[in-house]
Amino acid sequence: SLASHVFALDAARVVTHKMARASRRSAVEVEQTPAVKLFVASTGWPYKPCHAPERPLLVFHGAAQTAPPSFLGKSGHVCRRYAELVCGIANPDHDNVFILDLSDVATPAEWRGELQQPGRATKSLAKWLARFNPVDATVLINGEDAGILAPVLRGSSDKWINRVVVAGQAPPKALAALNTVSISLVPQATLASLTEAFVGNGHDGQNEKCKPVDLHFVFVEFRLDVRTKQLVQTAQKITASVMQDVGPAELPPSVTEAPNVAPTPSGVSCTGLATHHLAAGMSFAGLAVQVLSSLVDGSVIRAALADVHGSIDALFPRTLQTQVVRGRFVSVTGRVISADGRLCIMGDRVDPHPGLREGYSAVRIGQRNASDHVRRYGVLLLRGDRGVLVRRDGGLQLPVAEARTHETSEQAATRAVAELCDIYEEEFVLLQDVAPAVMYDSSGERLVVTRIFAALATNPPPAGYEDEESEDEDDLYDWFPYHKIMARIPDDSMRKCVATLAEGVATAIRFGVVAPEFPCSFGPREAPKPAWTSTDLELKPAEQPAPDLLPVTVLSGFLGAGKTTLLKHILENNEGLRVAVIVNDMAEVNVDAMLVRGANVQQQPEHVVEMTNGCICCTLREDLLTGIVDLQRQQRFDYVVVESSGISEPLPVAETFTFDDRSSGTLLKDVARLDTMVTVVDGVNVLDHMASSATTASAGQAAYEGDERPMAQLHMDQIEFANVIILNKCDLLQEEQKGRVRALLRRINPDAAVYETTRSNVPLNAVLNTKRFSMTGAEAHEKWLKEAREGEHLPESEEYGIRSFPWRRHRPFHPDRLAKLLNDPDTLPPSVLRAKGLLWVATRPNFAGILSCVGRLRHFSQGQTWWAAMERDLWPEGLWEDLKPLWQEPHGDRMQEIVIIGSFDRADIEARLDALLLTDEEMQQDWSTFVDELPAWEGAAANGEHDHAH
Repeated sequence: SLASHVFALDAARVVTHKMARASRRSAVEVEQTPAVKLFVASTGWPYKPCHAPERPLLVFHGAAQTAPPSFLGKSGHVCRRYAELVCGIANPDHDNVFILDLSDVATPAEWRGELQQPGRATKSLAKWLARFNPVDATVLINGEDAGILAPVLRGSSDKWINRVVVAGQAPPKALAALNTVSISLVPQATLASLTEAFVGNGHDGQNEKCKPVDLHFVFVEFRLDVRTKQLVQTAQKITASVMQDVGPAELPPSVTEAPNVAPTPSGVSCTGLATHHLAAGMSFAGLAVQVLSSLVDGSVIRAALADVHGSIDALFPRTLQTQVVRGRFVSVTGRVISADGRLCIMGDRVDPHPGLREGYSAVRIGQRNASDHVRRYGVLLLRGDRGVLVRRDGGLQLPVAEARTHETSEQAATRAVAELCDIYEEEFVLLQDVAPAVMYDSSGERLVVTRIFAALATNPPPAGYEDEESEDEDDLYDWFPYHKIMARIPDDSMRKCVATLAEGVATAIRFGVVAPEFPCSFGPREAPKPAWTSTDLELKPAEQPAPDLLPVTVLSGFLGAGKTTLLKHILENNEGLRVAVIVNDMAEVNVDAMLVRGANVQQQPEHVVEMTNGCICCTLREDLLTGIVDLQRQQRFDYVVVESSGISEPLPVAETFTFDDRSSGTLLKDVARLDTMVTVVDGVNVLDHMASSATTASAGQAAYEGDERPMAQLHMDQIEFANVIILNKCDLLQEEQKGRVRALLRRINPDAAVYETTRSNVPLNAVLNTKRFSMTGAEAHEKWLKEAREGEHLPESEEYGIRSFPWRRHRPFHPDRLAKLLNDPDTLPPSVLRAKGLLWVATRPNFAGILSCVGRLRHFSQGQTWWAAMERDLWPEGLWEDLKPLWQEPHGDRMQEIVIIGSFDRADIEARLDALLLTDEEMQQDWSTFVDELPAWEGAAANGEHDHAH
C-alpha cells in the first residue's frame, strides 16, 4: 500500500542507495570544510594564493586563551581587530600577515584540554599546516596557546616554523618543548612592544606606518582541483565587509509589534495556501480542504483531500482518526512528500475548518489529482558551449531523478546531477530565473511529468575544450556541444526541452538576469557570415550584464607591433561610441597620447588619460584603478580602451579589476567590467622575440630600477593571457610563414580568437564588447598539464610543422644533468618554442619542480608537495581514487610531466630528455649522495608573488 511504502521509504532507500559514492562525497565535503579559517591582511595589494610561502608571518588566534589579548581591537570582525597590529608589524610597501582563526577547530575549553593531551584539534591543525606548507614561518601566538605548537612540530619532518614570538606569559613547560625553534618573549603584549619585537622583520621602523584603511583582507580556502589532483587555494576579498562600520540595528515597529497576527507553527514555511500551490518538499499550515475519503491502514490513515482547485492523496497518523472523517472540512498542517515520484501530503495536525467560500465546493474524488502522475526532475547543465549528458539504459540523456521523500524539486534535480554524473553539488548552480522546461511520457502505467531546470557550472571550461571531440564510453557522463546533444538524444520531447532551455539561458544572459562568470555560448550554430570589411560593421553601444558597468578593453603588445595603430583604427570607426582612452607610454613624453590626440579621426576621443614614467602592471596600477573609477563617475562614456606599455604583463592589469579605490572604497568590479584582453603580435618578428635572450634592461625598456625581466617571457605572457590575438603585418609574410605563426599562436593559446590583419585593421566587434574575459578563467589560466593529467590527447596532426606533445616519465632527473638543461640552451633544439611542466629531481624528493622554457630562456622553481611525500592520513578523503592512474610504486605520484610546443622531431626531444634521467644503475644508488648544484627554490616563484621587484 502507499502508506506502508512511504513509512518504509527512507529505510529501504538507505539500503539500496549507492553507499560507496555517497560515502565518498560526504567525506570529501567534510574534508573540504575549513577547520582553520585563514585570513590574510596585506599592504600594497591583495594577497594572491600561493603554495609553500617562504618566511610568512602567521598569527594564531582563537585557541585556548581565556581573555582577548590587550593588543586586539575590542569588537568587529577578527581581521578588523588585528588591523592596528598588522599596521605595526608589516612592511608598509608590501607584506602579508596570515591570521589563523582556530575557533572553529575546537572550543577554548577543548583547546585547554589539548594542552594536556594532544588529540583531534592538534591533529587538525597539523593537517592544515601540511596543506598550507609554510617554509621557515614566524609565528605570533598568545602565551596561553604556546603549548599547542610543540606536538604539531614534533609530528612533522618539514621546517614549517623557524621563529615563535610569544605574546604574554607562557608556561615554562610549553616554552621548553619548543626547543627546535627560535623563541622571542614579549611578556607585556602591547602594540608598541610587539611592533618593537618585529623590527628587522620587514619593518624597519623608519618607513611611514600604514593605516588600517590601507589594508587589504582576503579569506582563503583550500580545495582539491579535480583535474590536476592538486590542492589549490581560492581567495575571497573581504576588505569592504571587514572595514565597514556596523552599528546597533533596531527592528521596525511593524516587525516587533505585529498586532492581531497568530503565531506561525514551528517549522512551517507557507500558510494560507491551496492544493494547486503544493510542491515537493514544502512545509505548510492552514490548508483548507474537504476529506473525500478516509481509510485506516495499520498505524496510518490514508485519505483523499480536495478543494475547489484539485485533490491530493494524504497520510496521517492513526491518532488523528477522529479528526480525519469523510465529508468534514479541515485545516491541515504538514509537509508535501514524494513516494515513487508521486506527490502526497504527510499531515501531522488537523484542525476544524468552517468550510469553503459560499457557493464553491470541492472537486470530486480523483479530479485534478496531484498524486496521479509521477514527477521527475532533471538538469541541463551548461559550461561554455557544452552541456552534460549521462550514459543510462544504453543511451545518452539528461540527468533525471525522482524526488526522495522530503526533497524539493530543485533538490531532486541537483541530486540527479550529483549521483548520475558524480559531479559535486558545489560545482554548479541552478538558474532560478530561467523557466524550467517540461516533458511528458505516457508510455508507462502512469503519466510521467519531468521538469528540467537550467544550470551553469561554476568552474570554467578547461583550455582546449573547444577542440576536444573524444568521448569516454566508460565514464558516467560527457560534455557535448548543442548540435551533438540534439543528434545523440533519441527522445524528441527531451530535445525540445534542450532547445527551450538554451534559448531561455541565452535570453537571461542578454538581459543581464544571468551573469555567468565565464562565457556561455550553448545553443544552435549560427549560419556562416560572409567575410567582413571595415565598412560593413555596425557597432552598437555595449549590451552590459549590469546597466552601470563600464566595459574596458586592454591592448597589449610589444613596441612596434601595432597597438597604437589599432587604437587609432578603433577611434576612426567607433560608430558614435563615446570612447575614453587610457594610454601608458614609458617615455618621459607620452608619445602615444600625442599620436591619439593628433589622429585624423572622424570623432575625437572624449577623454585621454595619460600615465607616464611607469609600468601599468606595477608602478601605475593605482593610477589605472583611479582613472577608470573617475571615468565611470562622469557617466559620459560608453567604453574605455586601455593601451598598456609594450612591457606590461596582462595578469596584474586584470587583477586591478579586483581592487578597490581607497579614496572612495569603491570596488572597481562594481563600476567597470574587463571585457577583453587583446594582444597585438608582430607577425614578422614574433619568432625572434621568443628566441631572444634580451631583458627589459638590456632593451632599454626597464620599468623601474633593477628591472631585468626576460623579454621573451613577457611576450609569451601577453600571448598566453589574451582573449583576442591580432596577428599583424600579415602583408609582409609569405603564406607559409603566416601559417606557421598562426599555428604557433593557437598551440600556445587555444582559447583565444586569432585575427590576421594588415595595419591592425580588424572588425571592432572583435576587440570591443566581446565579453570573452572571465576573471575565474584568468585566475586559473595555467593549464599546461591538462593534457598530461587528464589524459586528454590533443591531436598530433601537424599544422605548418607546429605540434605539441606531453613528455611523461616515472623516473627522476639527475641533478647534474638537469643543470645542463637549465644552463645550456642548446640542450633542447631552437625548434622548441615553449615547454612547461612538473619535474621530479632525485635529490629533492618532497617537492615537485616547475620548469618553464621560452625559446632559449629557462626558469626553474619550486612546486607543490608530492602526495607520496605526505602521510596518508593528511590526504583529503577520496584522493586515492583520483591518484590511482598516476601512481607507481615505490615512488607514488612522483613523475615528469612536461608539455612541449614547437616544430621538432618528437623522438629526438624524447631522447634528449631521457638522457637527463637516472640510469638503471643510478636508480639503485643512494640518491642523497648526488651533487645538487641546481638553483635553490626561488622565493618569488615558490610563494606565487608577482615577479616585479617592487
